[in-house]
Amino acid sequence: MEVGERIAGADGKATRNIADHRKLLVRLFVLSDIVDQHCYILEYRDLRKIDVNFPGKVQLLPIGMYTNFGDWGYDQLRSPEKGLFRHEVFFSSGATTAVEFRDVSVLGRRAK
Repeated sequence: MEVGERIAGADGKATRNIADHRKLLVRLFVLSDIVDQHCYILEYRDLRKIDVNFPGKVQLLPIGMYTNFGDWGYDQLRSPEKGLFRHEVFFSSGATTAVEFRDVSVLGRRAK
């Protein structure tokens, strides 16, 4: 997961004319299963809120290569108000992430 104002221009070319624009992005990288592995990049824009709840030690299902967040258990997408969406992800460790946004793009490609 990446969160920041300048991650859209990660090519290193900086400009100073962004003072009057909100460019905050959240980029979430999601890997599919091991056999036919794909990487999906969800890029959330026009953000209202970002929440990360990381309770610490793995408590529920301590599996996976890196057990900080654990495996993606399930997620919910809902609309708390017209034109606003909330995507919440629940991990096997008990950690959660939630992003409230008005615009999203999804890019999928085969993982290397």
